[in-house]
Amino acid sequence: MRIRNKILIFFIPLAVTSVVAMTLFSRRAVESELVQEVIKRGQSISLRLVQSPEMITNFQSGNEKQLLPPLQKMMKNAGAVYAVVLDTNGRVLTHTNVVEKGKLYRDTFTIKVVKSECFRTW
Repeated sequence: MRIRNKILIFFIPLAVTSVVAMTLFSRRAVESELVQEVIKRGQSISLRLVQSPEMITNFQSGNEKQLLPPLQKMMKNAGAVYAVVLDTNGRVLTHTNVVEKGKLYRDTFTIKVVKSECFRTW
């Protein structure tokens, strides 16, 4: 066997392995960056909603007809897929998907968010 063939036999698998490793690494990096961007965007939207006097008044009244228009407006401005307003127990007060209204979200993440002190401004 020639030396050139031996070198090719060594470097071709090394090159393929390197390409696969870099692809996996870059995919994870991009995915992580996208998730962080979604988290930042969601927190920004939620803070704007919580600080809006109109939303605070409407939330305290619990009237879906008053909660939905500003929620839809903020959802559209943020480019979100959906938006939801929950009470402190995880019950849906209003949702941009009207089928969800009245449901009770009891998953760990939702409970952690609604119990969080950063969203209690009133």
